[in-house]
Amino acid sequence: MNTIGSGPMPISTTMAPIWAIRNEDLHLELTDANVIGEGGFGKVYRGTWLEVPVAVKFLNRKTDGGIGSTTKHRPPAYLTERNLTFSRTSYKEELLVWHAMESPFILNLFGVLRFGDEVGLVSPLQKCHAAKHIEEFKDMEVRRKEALFILRDVADGMKYLHDRNIVHRDLKPENVLVDDLGNAVVADFGLSSLISDTQTKPGGTYGFMAPEVLNEQKIDEKSDVFSFGVTVCSLWTNNMKPFGTFGDTDALRSVYGRISGAERTCTLDLLNFPQWLKNLVGCCLDSNPEARPAFAEILKVISENVSKRSHSSTGPEPEAPSAQLYSQAMSYYKGTDGYAQDLRKAANLFIRAAKAQHVDAEYQYAVFARHGLGVRKSINEAVKWYEQASKKNHPDASAALAQIYYFGFGTIVQNNAKALEYWQLAAELGNVSAQYTLATAHSNGDLGVEKDMQKALRFCKMAAENGHPDAQAEIGTAYFEGKVLEYNLELANTWWRRAASQGHQNAKNKLGQLKSHQHKYPLALITEWSAERIRIKCPFCLEPHGHGTGDNTHMNKEEWLRVAHCSRLQPGKKLQGTYQLFVPFNEPAAT
Repeated sequence: MNTIGSGPMPISTTMAPIWAIRNEDLHLELTDANVIGEGGFGKVYRGTWLEVPVAVKFLNRKTDGGIGSTTKHRPPAYLTERNLTFSRTSYKEELLVWHAMESPFILNLFGVLRFGDEVGLVSPLQKCHAAKHIEEFKDMEVRRKEALFILRDVADGMKYLHDRNIVHRDLKPENVLVDDLGNAVVADFGLSSLISDTQTKPGGTYGFMAPEVLNEQKIDEKSDVFSFGVTVCSLWTNNMKPFGTFGDTDALRSVYGRISGAERTCTLDLLNFPQWLKNLVGCCLDSNPEARPAFAEILKVISENVSKRSHSSTGPEPEAPSAQLYSQAMSYYKGTDGYAQDLRKAANLFIRAAKAQHVDAEYQYAVFARHGLGVRKSINEAVKWYEQASKKNHPDASAALAQIYYFGFGTIVQNNAKALEYWQLAAELGNVSAQYTLATAHSNGDLGVEKDMQKALRFCKMAAENGHPDAQAEIGTAYFEGKVLEYNLELANTWWRRAASQGHQNAKNKLGQLKSHQHKYPLALITEWSAERIRIKCPFCLEPHGHGTGDNTHMNKEEWLRVAHCSRLQPGKKLQGTYQLFVPFNEPAAT
């Protein structure tokens, strides 16, 4: 990222997109012990993000070097619009659509992670998939009642997808995930398009795919309905599939060809369905896609016959001071002070404290609503509580609103004027991200502000002093180049060291370039060092001193030796008729 240093870069390419996961917020170890799943799409690892257990799915994009074939893991890198690359630009749009979804029956996408060259999808950690959940119940009546609860959730989630013209393509029990309370979410929809543009075999899983998919005909929402019918059979009977599990396309086509309406009815008779479910599944498995019902109709039928899952209620909540509610909410959120982590209880306590005007609770509840932590995801609800906290001068709430209005999110329309207003407020209140964003804006003339290097320098210094590694690296470069700031090698080195201590790679490179030109001469003997000229004094004769092609050359006191930029210094190489130096440099102690 460049603001004060080597040249301007548009703010839209330096800022992480709204769905990016910051590496510093995620704890993730890519070890075999943390692998919780693996399949055709890639490996899934257990981690934590913002104190919340998460699953991180790395895509097996073989043309781009998937993590499945990688043994050496690279250090994390910041994710920006510039360095998130797929083979199709629409992938970003697809991920943005998923990230903006607000259904409790669709697996939530917290965001996208950049880890070295890999791209990971970060979602809530679930207990297990639906088939495994059903196996936990030994009593057949209880098992089937649990299956109906799950199928109602699945139908609701699939209706949500189809209402947005999204086809799942691989609906099956393994792609339905269940949490500790038995609530089900639909997962892995449309991921096949994230892997490759061309499919070498029909999309989906043998035994669940519709006949038209197998015959490589039109694939649409009705193909998902067929897969749902098979999923019902599988969960009802503990993994029995009415059309078998043939791994051979021709064999499966033969089975489909023999399953006429009458034979299908006989097969379903063996499954002991209640009549309403038998009729529904029979319609879903119709060989004619046009005869299959839509998920709106499926959900209506299931809802008429299956009640919603009820969770126990503790009754009316006792009154308590807002500070006490907030403290208890944080304990439930982080799982501290003797409390087991419970995001639902935390969300309930946060909203109670927020309604009592507790500013930190307003902000925290907005975070929960934005990401769907313990409460239904709602960007409108998040904006409402961010605004309440911002009015009370909460810097992080103002910065969150700025990001939402800059990118646009869900029903929130992009508005650069509002984004600038909130960034300015957040920066003055001490939000370091906002400070660096304004430095970038003033450096490039973005967000409707005039290009002003002095204002850019002011905000960049604020961000650097508050620990922003990019800003620290920029200030170091500015001191070294001597353009916006007066040349000062020692301060350049100090700021680069601060940025490097936080893992900033460019700052590490700068320090490495300096160290590679160390010499026995002490730093105090350098009388001038910039991108254009260097003068030192020989510690023995106190005369200006340079190094030529193998011979030391004493020069007149007033003679300047012109050199290229430090990163291109090569001892003994001639440059435009002059000589370059072994640069004397001793690294100052860390501050």
